[in-house]
Amino acid sequence: MTRRKDPGINGSRNHIVIDEMTQVVKNRPKAAYNPHKTVETIKLPENVKAQLLSFVRHISEMYNDVPFHNFDHASHVTLSASKLINRINRPQGVEYGPDGKPGSSTLLEIDSATFGISSDGMLQFAAVFSALVHDIGKG
Repeated sequence: MTRRKDPGINGSRNHIVIDEMTQVVKNRPKAAYNPHKTVETIKLPENVKAQLLSFVRHISEMYNDVPFHNFDHASHVTLSASKLINRINRPQGVEYGPDGKPGSSTLLEIDSATFGISSDGMLQFAAVFSALVHDIGKG
């Protein structure tokens, strides 16, 4: 990589742009990881389900009826994001016991193997939600 002078970042010293990067999103505490809390095991109250359905319906109405950037496409991307999150939450190379609980692997090892994503429900939600809304208003 070549270094360049950029007086706009760090004055006038030489640097690689990646030198300027820092982690801005902090993960939640590692102990929060629970491999048993899944879409199948968490039960939402009926009024919350109705509100969520209404909200998604409203989002669908914000999409334009065009050949590609439409709600069908957003649904496919959302499903893909959800499946990827599920794959991350159950990383390969981690030993699970017959009951689905970690076998010889600790929860901390699982969290580390997933870069903290497995213990951060808000980050998982943000990834799936952003997939749902990523093309609103595009034509």
